[in-house]
Amino acid sequence: MQLQDILRIFRLEEVDPFGTQLDVLIIEPQNEVRLIIAQFLQKRGFGNVRAVRDGISGINELRSKPADILIVSNSLEGPVAKDVIMEVREDKNIERRAIILLSGPLSRKDIILIGDLGLDAIILKPVVLTEVLTKIKLAHENFSNQRNLERYFELAKLELREGRSEKAEQVYKALIKINEQMARPFFGLSKIAEEQSHLVEAIELAKSAISRNESYSHAHSLLGELMLKEGDVAGALESFKKAVQLSPLNLFRYEAISSQLMQSKLYDDAITILQIGFDAKLDQSMIPERLGLCYFYKKEFPKALRYLRLAVERDPENIRFLNSLAICYRDASQFDKALEIYNQILRRHNENYAVLFNKALLLSMMKRKEEALKLMERVLTIRPDFQKAKEKIDEWGGAVE
Repeated sequence: MQLQDILRIFRLEEVDPFGTQLDVLIIEPQNEVRLIIAQFLQKRGFGNVRAVRDGISGINELRSKPADILIVSNSLEGPVAKDVIMEVREDKNIERRAIILLSGPLSRKDIILIGDLGLDAIILKPVVLTEVLTKIKLAHENFSNQRNLERYFELAKLELREGRSEKAEQVYKALIKINEQMARPFFGLSKIAEEQSHLVEAIELAKSAISRNESYSHAHSLLGELMLKEGDVAGALESFKKAVQLSPLNLFRYEAISSQLMQSKLYDDAITILQIGFDAKLDQSMIPERLGLCYFYKKEFPKALRYLRLAVERDPENIRFLNSLAICYRDASQFDKALEIYNQILRRHNENYAVLFNKALLLSMMKRKEEALKLMERVLTIRPDFQKAKEKIDEWGGAVE
């Protein structure tokens, strides 16, 4: 099959014409560079310009609202530009549109990477503002081209997002006929087979993707997920390790992989994966929080407390982290420290019924039943349908109307 054949078979939607109505997202860690580009575009009439400093924030922005033009700096740390772009390409819930790499002088490795990722334009640092608008327009034009294969990968993602897996399968198979050495269509077909519960077929397709691109971290992660579902824990862990070794700064991989292992109650294996990221000194709270929870579920409270305290230290406003730390103190019989944390949360969020509920349970364990009962009744004034609170009041001899 030739490219013109796929043009005839599949109809692409028209892309919005280039103009100041387009939404632009800038992901750049250097404050000055980020603000200069954003302000330049705003002065040129672009009314929808967002700017963030790291890849996590950038992906969260894209999940909430697509960007017609994505400008990604290759100065990012954990996840780096490649990781961010790979997430944009592979996550079916993120729309991949025009992508520009904001880069210093390019090495041969950078040039190869740009080709592999299918980027639409490059802006070199130091930034020349008069070139920014030109490069944005070029990127939009390149992505809009009906002969751009990225448009067809996006079409397949759209079909999957809309629940039309049969149409997505047709797109991926057509892409394979254009170039059998492309790994991404096999990855897409593997995801479809997984959704259809054809696990053996899905595993073989994931392996086909890897055989075409050994560095395809998403395919290794997917293979691990599939093997875990098949009960091959050792094989799954090997694939998961490979995925994080290929992208050691990609927090999205650690998050996805550890979630799967923890859901399967494979806490030691989750610790093994998370420890790789922790040892790589990724400056994020998610990894120590997950490590803390794993040790908590293993009832190794000193280790759990160490990691949960670190998570809170890195993200002191995170209520979930604080609540987990308090529960850990409680189960480690350090009641006073648990109570101190609950009071700390409630000073800022005094209507948080989940925290009030947990504080009431703690007070009950501390033999302060009357206080616990009053607090549980307060929970019901905030959340009248909270059945667990009603059950506890009945258990403690209170009256529930």
